[in-house]
Amino acid sequence: MKIDILDNLMLWEHEKLCVVGCLGKLESGLEEIPKKLHGWDFANVEYNADSEFLGGFRLKPTIDITIEKNSTKETHIMAYSLQRESCVKNVRDATTKIGFRYLFPAAQFAVSKLSNALIEIETYNTCKNIAKATGDDVELVCGAIRYTHFLTYYKKIPQETSIMLAAKAFNLPFFGKTYYKQ
Repeated sequence: MKIDILDNLMLWEHEKLCVVGCLGKLESGLEEIPKKLHGWDFANVEYNADSEFLGGFRLKPTIDITIEKNSTKETHIMAYSLQRESCVKNVRDATTKIGFRYLFPAAQFAVSKLSNALIEIETYNTCKNIAKATGDDVELVCGAIRYTHFLTYYKKIPQETSIMLAAKAFNLPFFGKTYYKQ
């Protein structure tokens, strides 16, 4: 895995997988973000004791994003894609539009998010294996799997429905059928 700093962005890269992360402050609430970012599908903001989360997904280019804001207004943005340049550009555009103020990515941030990147490498490798077995493009397979997760985890859509929606969105009819043969 390659780890790099690009201006105020942290990049974790493995083959085609690119994870872009940044640390900063966001004065407004996460519920304001969907109004400012067009072309994204966002779930409702989720709240827990000391932070709030917003999950988002963009189909073209395929980018999965999670924004976490804690009680001190410190905000982490993590985006996942197989299209590095598009991911970096979309994260930069998003941070500008939502009024995000970067903090230099501290070593603690980089280390704490490294585990996320390692999990994503495992997911990517699984996608590669599925793509190889089915003869489909790895970007489509990864997109369908990430979109299924977004729809199920963040949008609270039942998993069976999420799988079928993802199969349709990425034109992978095998995706839904293969799952139900188990």
